[in-house]
Amino acid sequence: MTINNERLAKFEGKCWHEVEFDATAMISWTNAWVCKHCGERFIAGISNNPSYSTSPADRERLWGYLMGKEMWKEFWNYSVENWVKSRWQGGLESEHVKWLFLPLDGVPRWVSLLSEWLGMESTREKFGTTECEDSMVAYPDCVRINCNCSGTGKIRAEWAKV
Repeated sequence: MTINNERLAKFEGKCWHEVEFDATAMISWTNAWVCKHCGERFIAGISNNPSYSTSPADRERLWGYLMGKEMWKEFWNYSVENWVKSRWQGGLESEHVKWLFLPLDGVPRWVSLLSEWLGMESTREKFGTTECEDSMVAYPDCVRINCNCSGTGKIRAEWAKV
């Protein structure tokens, strides 16, 4: 399974940095690279995007974030379905937890499953929206020319676009 680090980072609410050279930073060559999304500066064009494939700290933080979300139960059910399909020996829930944290290509299986599950259209439709800051619902007396939600108050979340 392929892990979509960008989707997982955006799900966690982090910027997925796309770094480009900033010629206006000629005074200080040390931070002449900038993320075109958030403006954070970097040395030598190397960003600090999370890598859930290689960094246990990133995975641990992501797990904590997921546990606090209302979609947790749905993801758990999806993982149980996959566990049953895998024909893992045993039937106790504790066996499911072992299976979920066993490495698959060197990464705990839950990371790959979460990346896959977040990419499913059904998941994106059910959980992939966020509040529109420019919403005409939030500002009913104001006509917003650049309203991204067409008055519904909801727009597609960044992770659901990846």
